[in-house]
Amino acid sequence: MRCICTKKTIKKAIAVICIVATCSIAIVSTGALTRRLYGDVNGDGIISNADVTLLQQYLVKSATLDKYQLIAANVNGDNYVDVNDATMISKLISGLIDEFPVGDYFVY
Repeated sequence: MRCICTKKTIKKAIAVICIVATCSIAIVSTGALTRRLYGDVNGDGIISNADVTLLQQYLVKSATLDKYQLIAANVNGDNYVDVNDATMISKLISGLIDEFPVGDYFVY
């Protein structure tokens, strides 16, 4: 089988490959990452008493948290979700502290 390739068809093929590769990279890099607030345990985009309540329910085993909720709840960065995190979220809500030791956001 003989292939008839001209410079023009080769340039078009390379352009199409570059466009497809660029679009694929853009989709992967923008679609794969999500930014979430530390302290926003329920994931509604707001740090509020609802987050403290959900965390307290988790601590007494009347609620479960998924892995991203657990990351959001660990606001002191000690890798344990406990009453200290609930207290720190309450302090942020009441204005006693301005930020969490772990920062504002995490990305997943």
